[in-house]
Amino acid sequence: MNPLFVQTDGNQADYRPGDIVRGVIRWQYDTRPGRIELRLIWFTEGPGPDDVKIVDTLVQEDPLPADACVFQFRLPDGPFSYNGNSFRVRWALELLAPGRKDCVRLNVIVSPTNQPITVPFH
Repeated sequence: MNPLFVQTDGNQADYRPGDIVRGVIRWQYDTRPGRIELRLIWFTEGPGPDDVKIVDTLVQEDPLPADACVFQFRLPDGPFSYNGNSFRVRWALELLAPGRKDCVRLNVIVSPTNQPITVPFH
């Protein structure tokens, strides 16, 4: 079982640019994990090298072994979630304990239509 957990308010997964993403993170260890880090990221997937951009970060330094913390991030104007023929742009909340090498990712959509932008195949 993963000792890390991230959840958005109401389990919301689709947002518009400028929205605020709110939720809670939890961790459960036997000893202090040293550091807990929540990142708002976007990344690309495709045939070439993948790009990753950290948009915002919430850090808990020397947290208790087991605890919870609420978070909120304001989404930027872009890029939008995108499903193209040759690459994709994805958004996620990534929770990690760097000293433990544990990580969990919660994918979200950022788009003015609340759906990934798609390009029809021609």
